[in-house]
Amino acid sequence: MAMFAAVTKLAEIKEAILQLDPKEQQVLRFWLDENAGETPEMLAALDEGIRSLANEPTVPIEDVREKIKVWTTR
Repeated sequence: MAMFAAVTKLAEIKEAILQLDPKEQQVLRFWLDENAGETPEMLAALDEGIRSLANEPTVPIEDVREKIKVWTTR
């Protein structure tokens, strides 16, 4: 029964957020970001990204810009 209550409460929160004006939603988004805290999964993902940048080949930004032009004009 507690699971149902949690799902219902989450649905109510989502509905209330949709009723906020865009500026209030942005304030809420910033507040959530500031209060999210670091999780072990988040830290592991950041570590993996840093390792990837150090060890994997990268693509120069100029090449990416050229490819985007091609991709978006098809």
